[in-house]
Amino acid sequence: MERIKKNWPVKLISLIVAIFLWAYVVNNSQNDELRTFRNIPVELKNMESINEKDLLIMEPKDPTVTVKLRGKRSDLLKIQRSDISVSVDLDGYGERNSTIPINVIAPPNTTVSYVSKNNIMFKFEKLIKKDMDIEIETVGNLPSDHLILTSKKASPDKITLKGASSQVSKIKKAKVVVDASTITNDTNLNLPVQLEDENGELVEGVELSQGFINVSLSINSTKEVPIKLKTTGSPAEGINISKYTFSQEHVSIVGAKETL
Repeated sequence: MERIKKNWPVKLISLIVAIFLWAYVVNNSQNDELRTFRNIPVELKNMESINEKDLLIMEPKDPTVTVKLRGKRSDLLKIQRSDISVSVDLDGYGERNSTIPINVIAPPNTTVSYVSKNNIMFKFEKLIKKDMDIEIETVGNLPSDHLILTSKKASPDKITLKGASSQVSKIKKAKVVVDASTITNDTNLNLPVQLEDENGELVEGVELSQGFINVSLSINSTKEVPIKLKTTGSPAEGINISKYTFSQEHVSIVGAKETL
């Protein structure tokens, strides 16, 4: 008992301070705070209404916003980015440029204090299709002077392009490229399709009905042979052939290697 009574004023003050600090912490934990959530993806609702009009969203591709929520600290700490609903309703829109309001729904026990933007400017374009012939372009030379490329065929020989009108209208050529330097006999290749504009620059961002094309190549051999004169019959009476010449002494013939 004496030990308890000893320094009791100090102990009483310590108890009062501890109670005060506890009350302060409890009281502050119940005060509203702010918490910031960045890069919240914006959900595009009623996207089917855009698809039905054969439209594409050109910009923005993946819109996001920053949201600040107000609430009790204990509630804010439980919230994940996926708990915050941010959306735009595309129904009724579809002009070339449309400003659409953003709708934000806060999780329970919190309120929206700030959103980095109240609306989003969308850029739409018409979705179009275009059929194009496949061109086969060869680069390099066959590995031997005695080889010749006699035929090349693409299958299929046409493809369908689909995309934004501004992109599809740029395309002037659909081609596959064959490297001839590695080919020594008949072969089939599966090659990627390349789309080019009028300046030969590659065009991207367009959907193809088929991204790869099968190309069949036929290779034959060439051989140079001398020209020989073979006559039949006899010249008319009183006429003799004293000399004959050719405009060229050799010709090149083409065929299968085993035949030549």
